[in-house]
Amino acid sequence: LEPRYQKHLLDIYANEPALLKKMKAAYQTWHQSCQTLATFQQQSLEREARQQLIDYHLKELNEFQPVAGEYPELDQEYKRLSN
Repeated sequence: LEPRYQKHLLDIYANEPALLKKMKAAYQTWHQSCQTLATFQQQSLEREARQQLIDYHLKELNEFQPVAGEYPELDQEYKRLSN
């Protein structure tokens, strides 16, 4: 027998519609909770990745120490290389 068919036969044999209804509701609640948990876990991973990227950018900015007059020189080089 297929598990679904066997379960259906057992439910009919038990003849407990109220219990079956409660079990279905409990299963749906559990299943929905599993989906919610998976969503939260994914969001947590995404937040962690964004935080790591922000930390990296902050570190790079903190290490960046331009010398006076360096920006116009870099701007000219950028324009030259862009063409």
